[in-house]
Amino acid sequence: MGSPGIAQAKTTQTITPSFIAKVNTFCAAEATQITTAEGGSFPYPNFNPYAPDVKTMRLAGAFFAKALSVRQVVPQQLEAVGEPTSGQRQWNDLKAIDAESNRIAITQVHDAQAGNVKGFVSTVRQLTSVQNDLVKEAVKDGFTKSSPCTEAF
Repeated sequence: MGSPGIAQAKTTQTITPSFIAKVNTFCAAEATQITTAEGGSFPYPNFNPYAPDVKTMRLAGAFFAKALSVRQVVPQQLEAVGEPTSGQRQWNDLKAIDAESNRIAITQVHDAQAGNVKGFVSTVRQLTSVQNDLVKEAVKDGFTKSSPCTEAF
């Protein structure tokens, strides 16, 4: 037992590096699938997601809708990647946050297509927050800031 007043070091288990490499391969392939499904780079560089005009928002929704079939299977595909030998809890937490991010992204596409400006802007804010949390957790769990997964998250 430690002396009173002495802080106990809290250890954080990271995800197995070889598993992170496997997940990064998945994320790189997923990003390629999404880009391919969408047909390339986002074609509306002046689009402001925080103050969208309805016409361009609907066009953006149609652009992103091309990849919905890819997005809808991401949670199952992440499950199929398996489990790391260390950092299982961290991996499960990352998958849960990613599933939430993916759910919001799908809702965002539907809101954009429907011309629901209020709903769309709400999902933009939610998605930004969840994705920031996801990247922060991923880095804490052993991913690098420049890994394919932190780019995809």
